[in-house]
Amino acid sequence: MRRIVLALFAVMALLLTFVAPVAADTGPSGPFRESGTSKYLSSQSLDCTPSHARTTCTETGVDVFSVSPTEVVVCVSTVTYTYSDRTGRGRLISQENGCSDPVAASTLNITLSKDNVLTATLASTSVTLYECNRRSCTASRTVTVSASDSGGPAGTFTNRGSFKDGTCTYRYSESGYTADVSGTLTIDGTTLAEGGWAQQSEFKVSSTCR
Repeated sequence: MRRIVLALFAVMALLLTFVAPVAADTGPSGPFRESGTSKYLSSQSLDCTPSHARTTCTETGVDVFSVSPTEVVVCVSTVTYTYSDRTGRGRLISQENGCSDPVAASTLNITLSKDNVLTATLASTSVTLYECNRRSCTASRTVTVSASDSGGPAGTFTNRGSFKDGTCTYRYSESGYTADVSGTLTIDGTTLAEGGWAQQSEFKVSSTCR
């Protein structure tokens, strides 16, 4: 389910980057066509340390997705919590989340080998993390994150759909490949084992307006 939600969010983010300028430039009757490549990487790490009757765990995640044909955004999350081995009751110790500004799409490199193994490599990227409460969010630190994952065999997929914005109808389609991957996530020099999924697809977007 998480894979589906993130993929749909990224597709909609791509579409919305086109809608605003198209509406401004083409007017009510102007056609529009665009195509490009979209990329996704979502991977998680879990590190748990038992101590006496309690276990403390830190979950670290990285999500990278296209926001335009030439840019991706890198998001990082960390959650640390502890729980009783006897009762299972736990409490949150800390939680941080943050996303980078849009960076070049080449920051995330996804390739498919001849033997159907997908490789995803995230170049070092700076991300500012925030701690939030009910009232506000405060910047806690800026980290440098990179990742290297691979897995297979990769599967293929196709998606298509449409939506309306005023008098215009936008249609999109995409096809590509995806695979469960595993590897390492490095944050500020600390390397963690991780696992998740990655995919790459070619998309087309068009519009017709009355």
